[in-house]
Amino acid sequence: MTTDELHDVDARPGRSARVPLLLAAAVALGAVFAATYVVTVRTLSGQQIDNGAFVSWQQLNPFLGSFAQVLRPALPVALGVVCAVLGVLALRARRWKDVVRAVAVVAVTVPLARWLRDVVLDRPDLADLAYPQNTLPSGHVAVTAALCVAVVFLWPRRSGALVAWAVVVSLVACVASLLEHAHRPSDVVASLVLVGAVTCLVLALTQRRTLPSDAPADRGIAREVEPPASR
Repeated sequence: MTTDELHDVDARPGRSARVPLLLAAAVALGAVFAATYVVTVRTLSGQQIDNGAFVSWQQLNPFLGSFAQVLRPALPVALGVVCAVLGVLALRARRWKDVVRAVAVVAVTVPLARWLRDVVLDRPDLADLAYPQNTLPSGHVAVTAALCVAVVFLWPRRSGALVAWAVVVSLVACVASLLEHAHRPSDVVASLVLVGAVTCLVLALTQRRTLPSDAPADRGIAREVEPPASR
């Protein structure tokens, strides 16, 4: 998805036709989330692969562990402050839709991630060494990635560099959670997928409805500017 689509998917006529595509993307990402959980949590081989990757990441701990210890709690706070400032500026500029989208992504993602992790999903004991409780999806990564999406929505200027920044910050949050022994690789991947699904759903539900090109109103306008037919 391009930066223009994240900022104003419905800026040009006919953009409402993207709603089915956005809904399909949300469903596809939801399926990826479900598959990630089933494979890496509900199967012994999946748990073993996930835990093996988790252990491999710890080799970076001597070099990046101190940074991860600071970044993991600091990123959501810093991003929250940035979103608050950008939100005020967006409200002053009457960018209502951008504000609604930013708030919706965060307000849906955060409780949804916690509900899925703590209530809906469980982790069976398959005799593999790991944390016994379910930790999928990661709440910290979900919050951080959702706030990054909110920054993209609220930022006053469109830029590909802004989206790249959001991706990098989200990935940094993933690495910090891994190095802090807080989450497995599957947890952080599932969180990113969840944020993507919610973002697509929010975009689909906030599209501007446009008249089809052959609507009566359009035909009336066409008659007004059409030159008289020659006799």
